[in-house]
Amino acid sequence: MRKLISLLAAITLTASASASLIACSQIQPKAKKPAVYDSQDINILLKQVSKAYYLNSDKTINYDFNFVYENMIKNKWIKELDKSAEASGKNGIDNTSRISDIQSVYFGDQIINSKLKDKSEIKIVAGQAPKNPNLLMNLSGIYPTLISFINNGQIIELVLYLVDLGINVMPQIISDQGILDYAAALLPDANIKKLAEALNPPKDKYKNYTMEEVLNSAIVDFGNALNIFAGKDQRYKNSSSDEANKWRASALNGVVLAMQDLPKQSNINLNIVDNWDALCGVINFARVMVIYLNNFAAQRLTVIENTQDPIKELSWDELQKIRNTKYEKVNNELDIKNFIKYLDKAFNDKNGKELQNLLQFLFRGQKNYKQVAGSLPIPDIDGFISNFTNKVYDDVGLSGVFKAILNGTSIPEKPIGSMLVGGLGLVSSNNNIVGKLSEKVIKPLITTALKAAVAVGTINEKTANLIIDLMNKGVLLNPWDVAWESFLNPFMDKQLNPGKKVNILGFPISGDYTIRTLLNRLTYLTTTENNDSLKLDFKNLSDLINQLQGVIKVAQENPKELLTKLGYIRPSKNDEDVFIKSGSFFDYLNRILNDTKGSNGLFNALNVKTGEFKDMQAKLKEDMQAKFNLVEVSSEKQIDHNTFEYIINNKTITIKIDVVKNKYSITAISMK
Repeated sequence: MRKLISLLAAITLTASASASLIACSQIQPKAKKPAVYDSQDINILLKQVSKAYYLNSDKTINYDFNFVYENMIKNKWIKELDKSAEASGKNGIDNTSRISDIQSVYFGDQIINSKLKDKSEIKIVAGQAPKNPNLLMNLSGIYPTLISFINNGQIIELVLYLVDLGINVMPQIISDQGILDYAAALLPDANIKKLAEALNPPKDKYKNYTMEEVLNSAIVDFGNALNIFAGKDQRYKNSSSDEANKWRASALNGVVLAMQDLPKQSNINLNIVDNWDALCGVINFARVMVIYLNNFAAQRLTVIENTQDPIKELSWDELQKIRNTKYEKVNNELDIKNFIKYLDKAFNDKNGKELQNLLQFLFRGQKNYKQVAGSLPIPDIDGFISNFTNKVYDDVGLSGVFKAILNGTSIPEKPIGSMLVGGLGLVSSNNNIVGKLSEKVIKPLITTALKAAVAVGTINEKTANLIIDLMNKGVLLNPWDVAWESFLNPFMDKQLNPGKKVNILGFPISGDYTIRTLLNRLTYLTTTENNDSLKLDFKNLSDLINQLQGVIKVAQENPKELLTKLGYIRPSKNDEDVFIKSGSFFDYLNRILNDTKGSNGLFNALNVKTGEFKDMQAKLKEDMQAKFNLVEVSSEKQIDHNTFEYIINNKTITIKIDVVKNKYSITAISMK
């Protein structure tokens, strides 16, 4: 026994000593290798960098520095770019090497290290570079084909059959996907149901509500959601329409504060799983905003198309009647085709009345605005100015929402929302600005104030003269009528960019279009012989999402039945024609896609524009390469160990390098 104890003691002491030795060796700092340096090789690289920088800094060229370096320098052979260059023959770099080899040896993965703390001396500016097609461009190429597949049931049936067959042969291609565990945590059936209800709430939620009351309730949900994301404790209430109306203004004020606070926070609470209810509140708010506007466009389009009389200006009571349409009478959808058609009618109304009606609906939140004359017939300039500076959010309709969101994105001292919404609301209302005072009394006062403002630099002379000219035309009495005749109507007929292209959602559109002719064109492209729909039905989308309940569990535990769960009916002798179950995921997906058949003409036109876009990007890349090939360094010299100087077209480019994280990095670059 003593021998055994002695043996164990010896083993323990040996193990302890070994562990101490290992521990000591582990905490020894690892010796850093010094950064590799060879001025000859580094100069070869920096000489080419100077050319990329010259093309970036020259204001007449302004090419993107990174694009030029990555595409025209980095992967080129040394001798391909500079026949006179002579590599050092050290560190694996010789005349057969590429620029990327020099970068790898001396600079590592980046020539400007991302861990460089002070980049203030790197004077690189944003520049032009070829772009890749965006999502909408890619969609324009495949969507018409997808719709044609939907119309051909045999193709869809064959695709579903082959996918189902493949899953049954190799079910692990579904069940072994790690993303299913994440999806199960993010989308339990309870969350799927909440998301579906955000897109199509239960009937009792807004029973007997008007659209205005629904909007108030959605605003409260939106305000609460932003407070949750911003980590604020304040909550607003909307258990009834009266309660939502009471808390609406406070909620909008909270939206402003939360939006202004969010960018300042380092840790925003965006945990989707924990904040699912808040996310659904934001989605419902966006849906309500859409159908609120869609309802206005639908009602106005019906009136316009069913009357031969000239369009008339809507009164305040008529606006309120539309806003207070019963919720159950409003379609839960965005009818894109009819909305475009309405905009076409509004902007092409030569009298300007329908555009006025649209702007009133969007921005007019009160019946009467404060006039220059207050309760007494004496000037009240401060009261009038408050129309454009107040931060009160009790305006009805969408005006308060726009004011709050825009103010939330601006600084408190310059409330953009108050100025824009107040201005557009007042002008579109066509309210008399002067009130009980005579226009002849007010004009000299305002003129004097404008001249004083010009003198101290608060306003420029051109703007002051413009306002004076508008007053002479009667803007104080009829602001909309004067604005329409002086600005808006001529603007609608002004070409966007004559003889050139304009960028609209990334597409190169002819600048010869005016706003009116562009809307004409969009209406034409979304109108088909069969009067096909182009809309998004939120109920169908809600039902589609609802059908995902239980799908993740099936995918994990019984993937062979996945397509059956989604609504696929396998071939049988009894019912060979039906292959999609009514009311299933695939059925609702088919309904949603069928509702977009009216997009074919639009997507085909966009596909043509996508081709033009690709040609333009290819031409730009070709021009950039040609310009790069012409750039020559006329003089080069090394100032000191870390500083290199190059002259291109009488411009001196200075590049400094230093060691950052055991590799060299450009730390300063400038041109003069």
